[in-house]
Amino acid sequence: MTKGAVVCAACGAKVSAARARCPRCRALLTTAAPPAEARLSARTAAIAGGVLAVACVATVIVLWRADDPLPESRAKPAAPASRPQAAAPVTAEVPPAPPFELASGLTPVAEGADDAAALAGFERALDGDPQNAVVLYSMGRVLLRLRRPHDAIGPLKRASTLNGDDWSYAFSTGYAAALASRFQEALPAFRAARALKPADAVTSYDLALTLQRMGDHAPAAEEYAAAIALNRAAVSPRLGLAIALDRLGKASEAVAAYDEALQLMPPGPDADKVRARVERLRGPDSAGGND
Repeated sequence: MTKGAVVCAACGAKVSAARARCPRCRALLTTAAPPAEARLSARTAAIAGGVLAVACVATVIVLWRADDPLPESRAKPAAPASRPQAAAPVTAEVPPAPPFELASGLTPVAEGADDAAALAGFERALDGDPQNAVVLYSMGRVLLRLRRPHDAIGPLKRASTLNGDDWSYAFSTGYAAALASRFQEALPAFRAARALKPADAVTSYDLALTLQRMGDHAPAAEEYAAAIALNRAAVSPRLGLAIALDRLGKASEAVAAYDEALQLMPPGPDADKVRARVERLRGPDSAGGND
């Protein structure tokens, strides 16, 4: 085809591209469309160019943000440093009462091969002889060793009733009732035991502790003093006496009793509680001055 010529779509004549109408048939002339491959290649190139431009812009933005640190308002906060667990503070309240003690004359019952069989044997023996104080006492002692003080009170009380002159029966009855926090039953049993054996320091101590647990601090202080006189090396009666005096509001006497107890107490949390209470009773100027 001649350069600058077009073909008339109506009659097929070659006409100069400058003409608006075909000179043969007077039809309007249009510029021929480019081949399909040319159109596709042009479109593809345009799309590729656009994608490349977007990729370049994105790369520039990423590189710029990598070099630019985050503002403080958008920065991720640093994790707080872990702090060591603080020790529980020692309070300056009245220390807890010491525990009940088993008298030295009553060693714990040795562990048996079959406690269930032993208790069943006691039951059979009592079926034939319900007033057998020895069997009742033995059953109660086994139950005490098994940490069943509530179950031990019944047979021990029956044994003590059957043999009221035996200190071990009376003391064991009081001890079981005290461990079960049945202080109204422990009190007469310990008083009976103290009457039977007034020289036993632990009997006086457990009687004093029972009175203290019942809120009778004045008679408890008297019994603690008796227990201290019987055994001056024991720390529990001294601590119990200090607590009783503290509860009675006798601060100066309580401080003296606490100091005596501290001289016998080993270092540890219990001694720290007593020391904190002493500082509270002495006032703010005493902090750090009591070893």
